[in-house]
Amino acid sequence: MCLMSKIFLIVSILFITLSGCRTILCSSTYLTPAFIGFSAADMDTLIVRQFEPDDNFLHLIDTTLFTNDPKVAFYYTSHDTTIVVLNILSGEEKYIIPNYDWQIYIPAKNKTILISKIVLLTQLKTSKIISQ
Repeated sequence: MCLMSKIFLIVSILFITLSGCRTILCSSTYLTPAFIGFSAADMDTLIVRQFEPDDNFLHLIDTTLFTNDPKVAFYYTSHDTTIVVLNILSGEEKYIIPNYDWQIYIPAKNKTILISKIVLLTQLKTSKIISQ
């Protein structure tokens, strides 16, 4: 085998191996609220508002009313903690995500929780089309 053939073979194998590599975000990132010290009755209704980021909660984008209805949200209470998995905002699947400011209002307690500057820690993984 001549030198040019060997170089071509090595470059071809390297190209095929590396051409399938790509870096992707491991999963979608969203916030699942956990409320400590609230009774299940307190958490029966939540109002979630989405705002433009870093805008002092001035420009409202969306408002959604959540009740303890499995079609809308999943509530799980254990001891003094209630976890609320928000499934639907404005008729589409969407969660409390980074790049927005959020307000959660608990009518039973007349309490508003402000969430802003969500820090997104990304974890990347490399995938290959050709694996060993």
